[in-house]
Amino acid sequence: MLIDPLVLRARTNEVAARLANPAACASAIRRLLEDYTDRTHRLSPRLAEMRPDGARQTPAPVTRALLAALRKPAQASPEEALALAKALWAGGTRPERVLAAQVLGLVASRLPDETLALADSWVTELDSLETVEAVVNHVFGPLLAGAQTQFLQRARGWSRQPQKWVRCLGITVLSALARERKWDDVLSALELLRPLMGESDPNVRAAIITALRNLARRNAPETARFLLEFAHRSDHNTHMIVRGALRALPEADQAQLLRALRGSGSTGVAF
Repeated sequence: MLIDPLVLRARTNEVAARLANPAACASAIRRLLEDYTDRTHRLSPRLAEMRPDGARQTPAPVTRALLAALRKPAQASPEEALALAKALWAGGTRPERVLAAQVLGLVASRLPDETLALADSWVTELDSLETVEAVVNHVFGPLLAGAQTQFLQRARGWSRQPQKWVRCLGITVLSALARERKWDDVLSALELLRPLMGESDPNVRAAIITALRNLARRNAPETARFLLEFAHRSDHNTHMIVRGALRALPEADQAQLLRALRGSGSTGVAF
């Protein structure tokens, strides 16, 4: 899809000018997203299941232009930006919900309590890994530095829920914490993952693997010890997680884990 940057900038500026009326602004954003939807893009069946609106792909330059246009108006009127995020989420499509999280992230540090309340209302409506990652990275990301213990507790609660995307949310919070420079409670994060190491859902397993890789970069010895414990167990799902995570460890730890997996009868391959 060819995108004229001048036309796109004019349209996004026009959209941002409507922020004083969040409902009208959300409607204008929907029209813009519809106009720039790439309907030629198709995802694999696995990714389509992870992303229910996979056939509707909004080109990244469009999203970036929208956020750039909205940034200053949103920060000048955070309550209106909050209302816009709520209206976009209510639209129900994946592009709108990802954008809703990104818009909310623009004002998260200005309105932390209101931001958390709105994000909490979204939790049971999560329907794809992309929306999960958008909420964690854009909404929670600006708030993590001052509330790491709080978010670890939230992650623990979410990771125990029956809905798979809520479990993914809790697990993905661990990845975000692992990227925080001043956070170092890797042991607590590993203990949070302990009951999930036999997870059968492939989407949740993928989130666990990503979290373990990020935790390994913060504390490789503890993560290696944790994985070695599970490498000795004869469970296919557990072995898939261990094989997927071990590549983030030093070579010596990888070799030890692979020996343990072979000794327990694993025949899988790493993610």
